[in-house]
Amino acid sequence: MQETACLASVSIAFTTIYQMIALNLVTDWSPSWGMVAYVMFWVNAALAAVACIGIPYVFTKLQGPGIDNIAPSTLLPLIAALTAAAGGGVVCRYGQLGANLQVPVIIVSYLFVGLGLPLSVVIDAVFLARLFDKSFPVKQKVYQLMILCGPLGQGSFALQILGNVVQRGAFASYDNSPFVGPGGASTVATSSEFMGLLTWGYGIFWWGFACVAVGHYLVTEPKELVQWHTSLASWAMVFPWVSSLHPSNCSGFADWW
Repeated sequence: MQETACLASVSIAFTTIYQMIALNLVTDWSPSWGMVAYVMFWVNAALAAVACIGIPYVFTKLQGPGIDNIAPSTLLPLIAALTAAAGGGVVCRYGQLGANLQVPVIIVSYLFVGLGLPLSVVIDAVFLARLFDKSFPVKQKVYQLMILCGPLGQGSFALQILGNVVQRGAFASYDNSPFVGPGGASTVATSSEFMGLLTWGYGIFWWGFACVAVGHYLVTEPKELVQWHTSLASWAMVFPWVSSLHPSNCSGFADWW
């Protein structure tokens, strides 16, 4: 099951490539690289949609581990959708694209937020119920608790940078409807950034919880903790840490601040 979940990492890694193209090559080489990042976003949108919908179906229909075996790695397909949403915001913010190209990306990115974020909150609740039912992860897998903050961190960043893009005039320039126009831009931008902060707060809980759990085992039983359970999901814990320091995340927060 964990190896199946890690198939979503294809989309996540692909997002990083076109984010860096938008952040660096557009200004350093040529604005035409913004169009390259734009095309790559749409390719990744298909990958993320397949991962976010198809992999959970495999979990429930073909692998069906049961509630007692739900692991944090179950969230990886949802992280793919939320990372794609964040990537859409980065492309719009730094890709030097016109409003006619930005608005479809913004709308699809918000759809990806709706696709991944609510379900990740539900899975978090199921996993928390497991913890209350004395099903805490074994020592060698406790570090995988870090995955729980992944969808919340990416969802928060996606909401904030999409709100920032809308605030900078993408909707106002498009002006095709009361929602996608000057009248709706301020409301969408403000509510998006506010929801991003709330989501960030929820992510801080899981990040802090995971740090406490790992720190507790480091103090009480350090020898057993270092005996990592070798699987692809063992490396998935790196993503929530690295994503918080990713240049696109830092740049988006600096703009908002």
